[in-house]
Amino acid sequence: MEAFYTAEEIQRGKPARNLKLAMELGHYETEGWRLKKDGSRFFANIVFTALLDEGGELYGYVKVIKDITERRNSEERPPSIALPSWGELSVKMGIPKYI
Repeated sequence: MEAFYTAEEIQRGKPARNLKLAMELGHYETEGWRLKKDGSRFFANIVFTALLDEGGELYGYVKVIKDITERRNSEERPPSIALPSWGELSVKMGIPKYI
């Protein structure tokens, strides 16, 4: 279960805390940085769901991880603004190109 967590998160008890929240709430959703097998980081949406038997006893969890790094990066990037060139401005403003 700890395979995707950073060492700091494991030390702070985050894996156990996420499972506890899923058990208490039925499911728990969060986002954060996770680790791939090769050690590289990715930003993920993670959903934990507690599995209960017919008697309401916990018998396991389902964990779904979705890589949303690209979406996050595009949200953090300010929108690009296309600025007109000096030539385009001078024509629009009636300023001679060569002063």
